[in-house]
Amino acid sequence: MAGPLTTAEVADRLGKSKKTISQHAKRGHIPGAFQPFGKDWRFDRDQFEAWLDAQKAGDPWRAPKGARR
Repeated sequence: MAGPLTTAEVADRLGKSKKTISQHAKRGHIPGAFQPFGKDWRFDRDQFEAWLDAQKAGDPWRAPKGARR
């Protein structure tokens, strides 16, 4: 099982800067985001993938089941 995604990995996948991803994570716009020990953001891989699939399917506001907003 792969671990959580880093801010850099999510930024690369979305074509955004790490700063932009951090801002969206802080606002709760990316499901599965968490900050271990108050450091850089990490993203639950399964929740992020489900959210990204929903984005691609044309439903940008659908959060995966069980995701916190």
